[in-house]
Amino acid sequence: MFLRPWRQHLVLVLLCMCLSPLPVRAADDFDHSLAQAIRLYESLEYEAALSQLAHTRTLAQDARQDVQVSLHEGIILANLGRWERARSAFRAALLKEPEATLPLMVPPKVEKELESVRTRVRRELASARAREPKPEVITSLPAPAPVASSDRPEQAAAPLLTPAAPAPAPELAPQVEVRSARAPVLPWVLLGTGVVAGGMGGYFGWTSRGQIASAREASRQSDAAVRLDEARGSARVANILLGSAGLAAAGALVSWLLHDGDADSSSLGDSP
Repeated sequence: MFLRPWRQHLVLVLLCMCLSPLPVRAADDFDHSLAQAIRLYESLEYEAALSQLAHTRTLAQDARQDVQVSLHEGIILANLGRWERARSAFRAALLKEPEATLPLMVPPKVEKELESVRTRVRRELASARAREPKPEVITSLPAPAPVASSDRPEQAAAPLLTPAAPAPAPELAPQVEVRSARAPVLPWVLLGTGVVAGGMGGYFGWTSRGQIASAREASRQSDAAVRLDEARGSARVANILLGSAGLAAAGALVSWLLHDGDADSSSLGDSP
């Protein structure tokens, strides 16, 4: 017996209305029970809140809801001073969701305890992953080549004798002589010393001029005398440094010329 089309649609609608509210009703029951437990916790009725959470756990439908119940249990147990049970509740939540955070405002001590449990759980998970057996990779070996059977024993092939190449005559072998060129270090050292001495001499000369100008502008004779003495000392040092710079420059030039002369004489002596 077949139903009319409108009756078939009516049966389908009634079935949908009867079946679809079931998961929604279960989720509403869980949320309602969890909210009631939170109200008891906020009213400082911790034992009643724990009993309500035990009932809420029976309404959980997935791992996320289990994590929520465990986190709330850990918070309430920590407020009661039951730290071992609180740590166990936090650990149960973090094993399912390692990055879970507390859903309520808690004291810093409880937050610190949760982070401590999180660190231990991460180490446990990492250790468990390290102990997991790795899949073995089996590679197929090539089949051995067939060996032809023979009545005669195999004999090793006789080595081929080749005449050794004659050594080249000593008078015909080319000889290459490598000469290491020495860089003229002394001229550069003297030149650098002269540059430094010249720069310092110029600085002291400039200082001496400034001290002479200060002596001319001094209002008292004693201050002018002091400035003139300082100017004479600076001028003396400047003269010494400038003279040293000139000597160093001359020494650099002479040593450079001598080095070039030695190089030319050595090249002439080596030529055939």
